[in-house]
Amino acid sequence: MKRNLVITISLLLFFAIMIAGVLYLNDPKSFSIKQDKSDSSAVSTKQVRYPVCSGEIMHTYTVDGVVISQAPELYVDEIVVDYISDTNFQMLKKKGDKVSSGEVIYSFKGINQSINYSAQIIDVNYITENSVRKAVIQLLNYDKLFIVANVSQDKIEKISYATKVDVQIGAKTYSSKIIDIGYEITDKQVPIHIDLPINTLPGTEAK
Repeated sequence: MKRNLVITISLLLFFAIMIAGVLYLNDPKSFSIKQDKSDSSAVSTKQVRYPVCSGEIMHTYTVDGVVISQAPELYVDEIVVDYISDTNFQMLKKKGDKVSSGEVIYSFKGINQSINYSAQIIDVNYITENSVRKAVIQLLNYDKLFIVANVSQDKIEKISYATKVDVQIGAKTYSSKIIDIGYEITDKQVPIHIDLPINTLPGTEAK
């Protein structure tokens, strides 16, 4: 009885092995150990960098300009010293001299007198009116000079007081600013006034 049981178990094991062998040959993947496919199925990403240009788009306009001239009432100052004599008045600068702000130009009754702007002495006259002797000093006030230029009416909308301005006088270029924008159109042009960056004479051409 025991012998028959052993034979039966052996036959069952033999058939089980045979069946497993057939199945393995037909589908070996079914018997492979299951692996984590997360790595093989992971999405591959690549970082692409594009250059980005940042800045301000600017339009450049070039116009001819000139330092204001033929209007001495705008930029010529006059100093009149009354009751002068040969002993109480003395000019410390002469006609044609350039003076800086704070620089002394004459002495009257022992007190030195200066001006608070940059200028050039363009004339010194001594006159007598109603028995009063006077010294009349005329100065070109550089601080009152400016450049006059005309901008085409189709471009004036792009101009503002914040517009960057470069001024060329002679062979040199200077940074400047707009100090006045006209409000009337003449011959399709609008006048603008530009700050004069250096001390120069009325009528000087600029760009």
